[in-house]
Amino acid sequence: MLTQYDEGIMTGTSRASRFVDDVVADEIPVFRPLAATMNVDLVMNPDSKVWILHDKPFPDILMWVEYDIDAATLTLVYRNGKIQDLGIKIHAPMRKYLRSARQLFTMRLEGEQIVDTYIRPLLVRETGYYKA
Repeated sequence: MLTQYDEGIMTGTSRASRFVDDVVADEIPVFRPLAATMNVDLVMNPDSKVWILHDKPFPDILMWVEYDIDAATLTLVYRNGKIQDLGIKIHAPMRKYLRSARQLFTMRLEGEQIVDTYIRPLLVRETGYYKA
């Protein structure tokens, strides 16, 4: 059984959560991971051609994508300066193809139909200090 004090804490927490969702979210320079907001897949071939397949529009205009070799992550960078992690694990066999890729294709699908597609620069970064 909850006391009045416990109910007050829960009410305050839900108010704070709504505040973060409604107000602060616009100020945070990071979007939730892409895979948490839509269906997304990463596809590549031995020629280092890389595609991101997705089923919803991106939250803003995608400018470029960064591949961090050390952390094995793909980060999308948007026109408004916000960034977004792909949200998908990049397995070791895929990493060698990403290392030599210099562009990335995006393809939005609705069912079996291609709705839009773009080519964006892929920047590859490696510091050598950390290995995923």
